[in-house]
Amino acid sequence: RKYVPDFLLNQRTLFVGVGSVEAYVDFSTLAEGAVVKSADGSAVEIKLPAPQLGDVNLDVERSYVFAEERGLFNRVKDAFSGDPNRQRETYQRAEDAILQAARDTELQQRAQENTRKMLEGLLHSLGYQSVTITFNAP
Repeated sequence: RKYVPDFLLNQRTLFVGVGSVEAYVDFSTLAEGAVVKSADGSAVEIKLPAPQLGDVNLDVERSYVFAEERGLFNRVKDAFSGDPNRQRETYQRAEDAILQAARDTELQQRAQENTRKMLEGLLHSLGYQSVTITFNAP
């Protein structure tokens, strides 16, 4: 392959993958003693699990192959025996890239801030004057 020109043996696909990833705090995994009320009932302290990223939702309606290059040998090979897993591999790579992009952003930090604000508002409306929310390390 080292000395074979690209026009003979080459395969490149430029795929535009459109998708989303949600970040969330899983309340179902709260540990025993995660919620502690003060003796006088004016304060509450909650220890939550770290936010996590959900599965990638690849939008197949909006995702598409933008460009594809194949060498002569690749085209001949595909004419006789196509690779049924090639499309799935392309989708998997797109999902991996979207997930990595989500990890590289502040998405989990925003999920933590949104959860904190929601719980503080809820607990203040229930009469707690002091609300302390902490998150476990990821």
